[in-house]
Amino acid sequence: MTGHTLRLLRAGIWRSSVEWWSFRSFVITLVAGQTVTPLLGLFVWSSAVPGSSGITTYYVVLLAVQLVTVSFEHHTLANAIYGGDFAAELVKPRPVVLDFLATNLALRFWHLLFGLPVIVIVGLFAGVSLRGLDLVWRCLPSYWPRPCASSSPTRWRCRPCGCSARTVRSGWGRR
Repeated sequence: MTGHTLRLLRAGIWRSSVEWWSFRSFVITLVAGQTVTPLLGLFVWSSAVPGSSGITTYYVVLLAVQLVTVSFEHHTLANAIYGGDFAAELVKPRPVVLDFLATNLALRFWHLLFGLPVIVIVGLFAGVSLRGLDLVWRCLPSYWPRPCASSSPTRWRCRPCGCSARTVRSGWGRR
């Protein structure tokens, strides 16, 4: 992307953010709707397998990922195409989907902002302790190479778990 396109995107995100701020009660309703499924899964599986920290951590991370990756293209871009409003975007001297991308990014920002208290409260009640890197590693697929959390870059073996840090860092290890 060029600098001009990035400035247009930033302005579009700002405009969409301000626009959606005026609909904040509706956005809170959308956030509540997005949190139902992970919370339901958390309650069901926490009851089915009590005391499993992996399940609670999974569903709290799933809640965060669901709020950050929510998609509204079917309500913005698709409706503009079906309604015939997209033709007006084709004659503007900028990338065609810029406004739709800005609206989607603004909505994701508001989902994360309004959903963050829910994530923190559920995480505290579930007893989940996550650092930023833990969140990243839990979101990656199981075949992605992961560094061992208990080793430093200078050691070849972890003291607590005894695994080979070289193998874990360079190999395609399992979780």
